[in-house]
Amino acid sequence: MNLRLRSNAIMAVAEQLVVGITFFVLYGVLIRSVGAEQVGILSLVLVLTSVGQLANIGFGSALLRAIPMHEGRGERHLSIASIETSALCSALFYGGLLLIAYYPFQYLITIQAGPQYAPTIAAMMVPATINVFAMGLGAVSTAGLSSIMRNDLRAVANIVGGILCLAIVFLATPRYGVVAGFWALAAQSIFVLLATWLFLYRQLPGLHLIPRRLNRTVMRDLVKVGYKLQLQSLLVMALEPLSRLLIGHFGTLSQVTYFSMAARYVMQMRGIVYSASQPILSAFSYLRESDPARQQQLYATFSTVIGLAAIAMLSATAAAAPFVGELWIGKREPLFEGFAILQSLGWLAVTVILGSYFNAYSLGFLRYNLGSHVVMAVANLVLGVALGWAFGPWGVVVALTISLVLAGLIMGIGNARFQPHGSRFLSLSNMATLALGCAAVGTAVAGYHFVRGYWPMLASGLASGVIWAAVMLPAFAFHSERGLILNLLRLRIKRRG
Repeated sequence: MNLRLRSNAIMAVAEQLVVGITFFVLYGVLIRSVGAEQVGILSLVLVLTSVGQLANIGFGSALLRAIPMHEGRGERHLSIASIETSALCSALFYGGLLLIAYYPFQYLITIQAGPQYAPTIAAMMVPATINVFAMGLGAVSTAGLSSIMRNDLRAVANIVGGILCLAIVFLATPRYGVVAGFWALAAQSIFVLLATWLFLYRQLPGLHLIPRRLNRTVMRDLVKVGYKLQLQSLLVMALEPLSRLLIGHFGTLSQVTYFSMAARYVMQMRGIVYSASQPILSAFSYLRESDPARQQQLYATFSTVIGLAAIAMLSATAAAAPFVGELWIGKREPLFEGFAILQSLGWLAVTVILGSYFNAYSLGFLRYNLGSHVVMAVANLVLGVALGWAFGPWGVVVALTISLVLAGLIMGIGNARFQPHGSRFLSLSNMATLALGCAAVGTAVAGYHFVRGYWPMLASGLASGVIWAAVMLPAFAFHSERGLILNLLRLRIKRRG
């Protein structure tokens, strides 16, 4: 198996960018067409998508570790059995979940939004259900492509699906309003599911076009690892919906909209770093079976560079929040800006430690990963209620940020014991870079607001970017590990033997 690390990372980033642009345009069109209140309803109904994605007991996540291991051992038949078993189990599980949850969820959201929005919520539920089911099955096929290092094919499916989604939004929103947004998302999910499964079918001879093999032994092995991973996913994915519901309780629908937009913005930008690093998990699992020495070398390089990339990306995300908010919403919105900056800080804490996270994941040692997620979820709930009651929506977002920082600390410290070369991120150079990243955010945001009083939006955004670069670039240029960044750009790993 050719690992194609560089090309897979590039395509993963391209995919993330297109998905982010799709959502950016989707929300931008809808908020200008129907207003923040209507988009707030869409944001609440989207909670069903978050809940639905938890229903596969971690099959998609388990495939990212299982298939590279089977391929490294030459067990292609087990790779195929793992994919078909995951697809069948996911279909059964999603179908049952949606049948049970459909009307209770509709009732809950109607209470949250108000009875005056009941017809709109009812109209959204059908496409929302289709979207959840297609996304659930698509998680298996996309994970299958990622596990055999064909992120390029997965990216093609998602890019075309994003274009299809935008086409439907532009054509249907003037006539059907906010409901058109959900039908666009459903069409995108169906297309991605069909395209990625066909790609997988062509890449793995022996895979059935319609899954028919449910291997109980394989299912037990996948569930053994998958339920832990899925519990982690459940706890992570519950963060935003819980915060969204708390903001809806302590605030207004407009505040829910701005929080959802800020959360999506930060997650898309963080997703660029995360997506680029995802091929590393399959590489760790494959090389651990076929070339352990090379796996250790790869880890030493990756763990340092991913920390620096996280600081650069998320500090830039926070610094650009005023410009992005004004461009996206059409006006300067302090809520979006503040929510985005706080969430950038929180997600930075759980992104800088991705090297140790993926290493422990590939080993099957999930104690600290899972424990940190439990602490994160409990802290978000308890602090969210307490701070939300005291300070409103701002308190809810501060609680989310604190919970993310706690999770990052627990994972970073706990997983250090599994690192083959120890932690190289906790160095003086990296701490200085982190401090400069925070300083760059403060100066860039202040610079944008100052310049905006005299210059137009685009010029102010450019000036803010220059200020951020002036603070951050010297930190990377004189960093003690700067050579590793250049090495990563040239890194190619191919199968031996």
